[in-house]
Amino acid sequence: MQVVERSATRLVLRERPWLESFVGALFVVVGIVFLVQENDGPRWLLLLFVAAGAAVLVFFAKVVTCVFDRGSNQFVREARGLVGSTRRSASLTDITRVRVDRRSGSKGPTYQVELQLASGKPIPLPTGSSSGLEPKQRTARMIREFLGMPADPDADGEGPTFGEAMSILLGKDGDRIGAADETR
Repeated sequence: MQVVERSATRLVLRERPWLESFVGALFVVVGIVFLVQENDGPRWLLLLFVAAGAAVLVFFAKVVTCVFDRGSNQFVREARGLVGSTRRSASLTDITRVRVDRRSGSKGPTYQVELQLASGKPIPLPTGSSSGLEPKQRTARMIREFLGMPADPDADGEGPTFGEAMSILLGKDGDRIGAADETR
């Protein structure tokens, strides 16, 4: 997330989905170019290509803006796309923790900055998770500093996932660590 404004009373962060926008626009443009040209290929496939690009632009290419405002004691997260927007807000005093959530995937871990509310509900700051732990940690630290929260080393996504913790506890072969060795 990019810092748009940082003052004593306001912190404004924004994430622009440049990759999703580029891919969606590329699909639409390439599909339209091939549709306009006279070719013998299946037109339904090109229409599907354009529709896929349009879907990416409409559903995934959303600009997310997060405003932390001490003057109004409000946090506002707004996601704007080509077709509509969503808005969530909370009192700054309801934010109990700022953490980096780590998720395991087939291509490696991804990370997402989340605000934990007093109600227990998390508010993810960007629309999705991505690789790159360091930028997420910097963002979480900046928000904590703005809110006057203490450093939280357990909240920065560095700990093992549940699956990793279980494999550590059970060992590679499924044997429990610390189990008595029967050969002694």
